[in-house]
Amino acid sequence: MVYAGLQGMPGVVRSYYTGDGTDVMQWLEKNALQPFLRPLTKRVADAAGGNLVRALLAAYCVRYKRRPLIVIEFNMYMTRTALSNMLHTARQLGFEEKLATFVIVVSAFTTADAHAYIERHLPFPDIAAAITDLGGSADECLQRVRKHAENNVGHADMVLSGFRAIARHKVAFSEDASLAFFARLVANAHVVQAQPGTSTSIQAGTSVLDEEAARVAFGFDERDSLFAALAKWCAFEIDPFSGRISEPSHFMRITIEEYLAEAKAAPTSPGSILKQQGFEAVLFERERRPGGVWAKTYYTATLQNVGFQYCLPDFTFEDADIEVDFHPTAAQIQAYLETAIKHKGLDVRLLHNIESATRIEPFDSSEADKSLKTELKSAAFETAPNGERASDTPAPIGFELDRAVSRLETGNGWLVCGTSPDGPFEERFDFILTATGLYTQPRPDGIPGQALFTGRILTPAEATPDTLRSLRKADKTVAVIGFGKTAVDLATDCADSGVKTVLVFREPRWLVPLKINGLHFTWALCTRMGTVMVPCWDYPTKATRFLHTHLSLLVAGFWAMVQMVTWAGFASHAWFKGAAARARIAALRPKTPLIDSLRTASVLEPPSFLDHVASGAIEPVHGAIAAYCNDGLKLEDGRTLRADAVLPCLGSAAPAFPFLPAGERALLEGMEGGPQLYRHLIHPRIPGLAVLGVNHGFLHFSHVQLSVLWLIAAWRGELLLPRAAAQEEAAALIRAWKAAHELPTAQSHCGVHARFAHYLDVLCADLGVRAVRHAFPLSAVMRFSTADYARVAEEYDALRAGERARGGALRRPVSDHIM
Repeated sequence: MVYAGLQGMPGVVRSYYTGDGTDVMQWLEKNALQPFLRPLTKRVADAAGGNLVRALLAAYCVRYKRRPLIVIEFNMYMTRTALSNMLHTARQLGFEEKLATFVIVVSAFTTADAHAYIERHLPFPDIAAAITDLGGSADECLQRVRKHAENNVGHADMVLSGFRAIARHKVAFSEDASLAFFARLVANAHVVQAQPGTSTSIQAGTSVLDEEAARVAFGFDERDSLFAALAKWCAFEIDPFSGRISEPSHFMRITIEEYLAEAKAAPTSPGSILKQQGFEAVLFERERRPGGVWAKTYYTATLQNVGFQYCLPDFTFEDADIEVDFHPTAAQIQAYLETAIKHKGLDVRLLHNIESATRIEPFDSSEADKSLKTELKSAAFETAPNGERASDTPAPIGFELDRAVSRLETGNGWLVCGTSPDGPFEERFDFILTATGLYTQPRPDGIPGQALFTGRILTPAEATPDTLRSLRKADKTVAVIGFGKTAVDLATDCADSGVKTVLVFREPRWLVPLKINGLHFTWALCTRMGTVMVPCWDYPTKATRFLHTHLSLLVAGFWAMVQMVTWAGFASHAWFKGAAARARIAALRPKTPLIDSLRTASVLEPPSFLDHVASGAIEPVHGAIAAYCNDGLKLEDGRTLRADAVLPCLGSAAPAFPFLPAGERALLEGMEGGPQLYRHLIHPRIPGLAVLGVNHGFLHFSHVQLSVLWLIAAWRGELLLPRAAAQEEAAALIRAWKAAHELPTAQSHCGVHARFAHYLDVLCADLGVRAVRHAFPLSAVMRFSTADYARVAEEYDALRAGERARGGALRRPVSDHIM
């Protein structure tokens, strides 16, 4: 029954033992381990202290990334001495040295006989009771075996996913070819006719497919890399001498059949761009709902740009069957994100809090590690009878050993640890994308004197219609602190609800007007003709560079005109309404040029905000707050503002990465204004990690789409990046430019905002795809949309396919822009 439960399980060593217990080590070496690890030599045994069993077990652990499960069966006539020797060996190799896991099986005629044998040979009541409790009737044993089989089907599913993930990293991977490959594995079992005179056929269990079928399915260019991948996942038996692979294990076969059935019935969704490019992605979300700030923002929050600029290119709000405002609300965006997650089949794990993410370190330089590397390297290559290496070709079983040493030498991947509703967890990943948001770190209310204030201090999320209605009925005054998007929006909400509102700010900022000369602002700022006039730290084309270097007076005049028109539009809200109205509007006039405000924290003008200011429903107060006081706020110039409730909207702090080690945190959090990264994505001294989403701009979804494709190309080695020092120099130049030309914020160094078109053009140039997505003159006047970049991944794949057709692989140096 135990054999039936373990049939076909990868990594199980099974054998029947009839000795007296004194030759257990020799029996393990000869009957259990050498058939699995035959090419290992005496040289490795000498390096392990002369004990070949320990060397074999250690090599097994390196090759399969886990300890072997050794099932030893003997009958109930084995002597106490023999059993004692057997258990001593199992304890030493298993519990103490942790080289293997042993399962000792006693064959007996009945359960009672097995219990009697154990009680007779283990005269320790507690141990005997604990062991015999594992017995039971045949039905109970069968249930345990079935449960074991279910667990191993789950294990096989994990192995299958991992093997397909390896394959997808290969250039020639084909989803259709992989399905056909698995179907053939299941269908093409060899059947051997039984003895003459019988009608029964015996399934041999060794159906094979030729090497070429696997290479076509999984895109492995070399025979060695195919076998290394097969060995890594320990799910297929291989014959490297004939270049053939056998059918999967029993549980692997079950899992493949289920996978094929699910793939046949699954809807045809393209999945995420990571999935399309062969990467398996897991999204860890700390909250109960996905969506980041949209899941817990204030009641009336809306998107500053428009719906067709804030969605996936192949799955719009209309595709999600969501009626959406021109500027979508938080609720509409939240509904869209949740629908898109289901449509794309993303692996999103809610209520998973990441506590640490640490790089898996390479071998150190200690003598022990050097010795171990030497042992493993020698085991990975064929050796001649005289002990010298016969060739530079890895031995058949040494492919994975050699690869394992290479990984240990360089370090590879990240170990992610955290907590979930099911308890602590840890998983290993090749890469990490941190997408924790640009505005998710709250800035604490550091204004002193809160204990003195007798009124109510509200958070933005507490400014609900019911709260504002109660304040209006009680004739209360609300002081809103700040001049960012949240402050301006909530001051407008308070005034819309009839609440007396005071807006207190240190400095006024330029608002982005909803309309410019009667046209929606996106016609000015979100077309190529408009974005080409935006100054930037670098320019993607010679024409834009010439414009800003040789015709800078023209650019300056253009923005002076835009600033004049914008302020005239703001001032018009006070026309013919008296001196007091004009004074209130004048209090909002910034001292800095408009172009310097087109940064990460630009604020779109709420529709009724300026009318409320002109009418006095919102009283603007220009001044710095010194402290709370008994009945309101005290300013640094000595003025006191009476307020019954205070609504601090102090913005967000720079992005934080508390789950990273101290060294990596210092690199990312040590800059004022947030991390300035190469291509606004990576820090060259933190390999395998990218900061996604903080490269914020008007076309945010397209930023993310092209950024992910850029990262995939870089991780696959298809983009040749400059050396680390050159990347850091480029980031420093951008940081210096922003410091000189943009108003500082907590996130100044992160985003690209109004320079979004320049940024997208540079990413396209790096990837070798078209930057201008429409033909002239439409390209100059059409508003940017995420749909413009819908086929970028296809264009890039076509480049890769073209290089393969010419017998090479895609290798592109990035452009020399410092974007």
